[in-house]
Amino acid sequence: MCPRSKAVADGAIGFYCDHHVSARISKFMYGVEYLREFDQNDEEHVARKHRLFEMPSGPRLLPDAFDCILARGVRVKESNVFSRKYCTEVTNLTTLSVFEVEIWCYRGGGTVPKWIHRSSEEFSTLCYVRADLSPLAGSAQSKSGRNGRTYWTIVFSIEIHFGLTEFKARIKWVDNVRLGVSLRALSLVTDIGVLIQGKTR
Repeated sequence: MCPRSKAVADGAIGFYCDHHVSARISKFMYGVEYLREFDQNDEEHVARKHRLFEMPSGPRLLPDAFDCILARGVRVKESNVFSRKYCTEVTNLTTLSVFEVEIWCYRGGGTVPKWIHRSSEEFSTLCYVRADLSPLAGSAQSKSGRNGRTYWTIVFSIEIHFGLTEFKARIKWVDNVRLGVSLRALSLVTDIGVLIQGKTR
């Protein structure tokens, strides 16, 4: 959970400490960065070609794509949880012990932006959430990627919970029949690995 003082200082939540109100309207958009598949016929993609990232499985992807988990203008009740499923590929299972995801806040218009503009005042980091996914190492199935490189695919969900007086973000994953959850959010951590957008909510 993010420190409440940070959330208030950022103005990112826009909720008041009023337990008599059962719902609020989200003022901004909240989401994460993911890797978008490169489209050579898209001018925006071509302009970003110098930043192409190739996954171990082969696809060429672009960083800094914005995936909205909670849109602007949504009526939010205290019990609502907004979730998106993602996957990432790792070539070293030891990196799962410190897995971090950055939660972004977009204060611009009502249209979901395609890209995160890090130097823009319309974007800011709301918090980071960290999880130890090392328990997945035992059940993860290795695959052979391009040029025979071994990699593992890790599937997880990002959940955002807006209470009336606080904000929570968490990473959730399933290890066989055991459900794992990380609720710890950090304000200062190192840069994270990029995500691939999931196909399901």
